Amino acid sequence: MLTLDEVRTIAEQTPDRNIGVRLPPFIIGIDVDDYDDKHGAATLAELEARFGKLPDTYVSTSRPGASGIRFYRVPDGVQFPGMLGTDIDVIQHHHRYAVVAPSVHPKTGDRYQ
Repeated sequence: MLTLDEVRTIAEQTPDRNIGVRLPPFIIGIDVDDYDDKHGAATLAELEARFGKLPDTYVSTSRPGASGIRFYRVPDGVQFPGMLGTDIDVIQHHHRYAVVAPSVHPKTGDRYQ
């Protein structure tokens, strides 16, 4: 694991790089894709109608609207399925990483917030 000083040094030496965060085992990211031919917002609405609305939380996104990774605390060590439905992935400690601000989306050039 890097220290804060090491992260700052790397950021200063490579300002054109993006930041990927490996989540700890007690945090998941619900990654909703809702752009072009992806309709994750509709999938999320269906899931929330069935199981209840998700609480407000922090979101990492480079797009306007519903797209983005929503972060939630979960019991340590619980593994979730890799997908919750059409155009919704689950980011977990053992699977994938989250891109966060101030990264820049490689295709659109939009900055993550």
